[in-house]
Amino acid sequence: MSTSGTISSILSIAVFLFIAGCGDKMDDGLVKQQVTGQVLVNGNPEKGIVVQFKHTDPTVTKNASRPVAVTDEQGHFQLSTNGEKDGAVTGTYIVSFFWPEGGNSTRDFLMGKYLKTQGSEYEVTVGDSNADIEPFKLNASASAVEAAHKAFQAKNLPQ
Repeated sequence: MSTSGTISSILSIAVFLFIAGCGDKMDDGLVKQQVTGQVLVNGNPEKGIVVQFKHTDPTVTKNASRPVAVTDEQGHFQLSTNGEKDGAVTGTYIVSFFWPEGGNSTRDFLMGKYLKTQGSEYEVTVGDSNADIEPFKLNASASAVEAAHKAFQAKNLPQ
């Protein structure tokens, strides 16, 4: 899948989760654990980073294979599979990150550095209980972080 295809897929999932979160949580029959964490860029929390987990077991399918979240103002996130913040099924995941400009933009302020799961240095195992994982520490150029802040200000989005 191309980088723009990957970005489009991640954005579609994020939009779906936002819309799904506006209603009641559905019972999808999956046993999930709450998974929370934080993303830091250059040591600072940043809002709006899409965090996607990709299950390493190919028999895990559909949304259960790719839970996703978006960071809040403090860089915190809580994974969603089929409903808002409903968690993730057990197993090992490779984690990717995308920091979009907002809306349908495919611009990534992390410059694609953390977008691909193949070769990712970020791996998380979700066990049989809720998990608060250690912060993910990402690096970006100062100019990219400044551009992100300016883009969010221009769109009247909190940073």
